[in-house]
Amino acid sequence: LVPATSQITYSKAISSTSIRFEWSGVPGADKYLLVVDGDDGHTHTCSSNSTDCSFTDLHCAETYAVTVLTMDRGCYSDPSPDVELRTVFGNMPWFMPCSL
Repeated sequence: LVPATSQITYSKAISSTSIRFEWSGVPGADKYLLVVDGDDGHTHTCSSNSTDCSFTDLHCAETYAVTVLTMDRGCYSDPSPDVELRTVFGNMPWFMPCSL
């Protein structure tokens, strides 16, 4: 039985290389897999028992497509609709500038 699909409910770039995500929980889910695909082809993943995850090693000023999958009894759901988010370019005083 394929588990229900979760939905990303919150995403925020918190620095030039960090993004935080939250998603809706699915009753009975064993864990979740967040997949972050960058424009440059890099993929980052986070396996979590909770409904949030932060990435701190992303590339500066890059756009990422993010999906979440639910896992239940060894089976993964279909990916959620993707959410796109861009890490900030360090032009705000509270963010570190990108190393170019």
